[in-house]
Amino acid sequence: EKLIAAGTPSAEIDNKIAIDDGPALTAMHTLDQVLISGRKDIGQDVDRAVFQMSNVVTTSGTIIGSWNNVTAARRHSTPLLVGHHRRHNPLIGRAHEWLADGVLGEPTNVTALWQLHKPDDYFAAPWRREPGNGLLHTNLIHDLDLLRHLCGEVVEVQAMASQRLRGLPYADTAALMLRFANGALGTVNASDSASAPWSWELTSGENPVYPQQSGQPCYLLAGTAGALALPQLRAWRYADEPHWHAPLAEEAITPDAGAALDRQLAHFIAVARGEAVALIDVEDAARTLALIDAVERAAASGRATQPSYPWEA
Repeated sequence: EKLIAAGTPSAEIDNKIAIDDGPALTAMHTLDQVLISGRKDIGQDVDRAVFQMSNVVTTSGTIIGSWNNVTAARRHSTPLLVGHHRRHNPLIGRAHEWLADGVLGEPTNVTALWQLHKPDDYFAAPWRREPGNGLLHTNLIHDLDLLRHLCGEVVEVQAMASQRLRGLPYADTAALMLRFANGALGTVNASDSASAPWSWELTSGENPVYPQQSGQPCYLLAGTAGALALPQLRAWRYADEPHWHAPLAEEAITPDAGAALDRQLAHFIAVARGEAVALIDVEDAARTLALIDAVERAAASGRATQPSYPWEA
């Protein structure tokens, strides 16, 4: 395995990928792996030629913006991994196993918080001030993907959104209500203008650029038999029958070692070698994007809205 070409996305050539060493790339009949990463305003469609030339492709979770990628991946039988890297975090891996064991009992409630303060210079780049960016598409897409991963599909959304603080063409604050297919109800309370410690970035320690607020949760999951706080992996259960007069026993769940991005890259290589199945493929990621679309439609209409999956029609 060796790197034969590297490139940068370019808006000047019809949103296709500019390869710095084109002859080296086109001379190859088949590439083992292709990594595509870029801004949301560039390269939203994975070029069909990439599917034809590659055994496996991975792309950013926030630029999988076209349903065409679902049908293209099906047509070429090319595994398309999508980079919602939090799924590869060992904290999430352990939580997923714990929840799959049914320790919560029947799920009842899901609470998610994403509240932090983006500085003004974050918005200096013109593309970050354009529609299709911001709180929902850049940030909450990852939180909603994790909620789907941990708690199952969302079948109905209600939402309120506000852009009053920054005045940009997208929300800076949002409140969501979610109905999951398993019957659980959830809320998501989010703002990129809040001076608060409650977000995955600030609580998980995944990225050292964010000072960690280690004692604060960002996801709270509850069921008839127990509860779980993330990212701390703290669980609560009754020793005997659940009763509000009885004490809850708290326990710490130990995750595996490893960093999310390192594990994601190792997974990518394993899929390319045929040793693993994609943890999140294009159809799975497209369902998260459909959920974002439902949130926007619900906020605009003021009505309960269901996600739609046009590639299944």
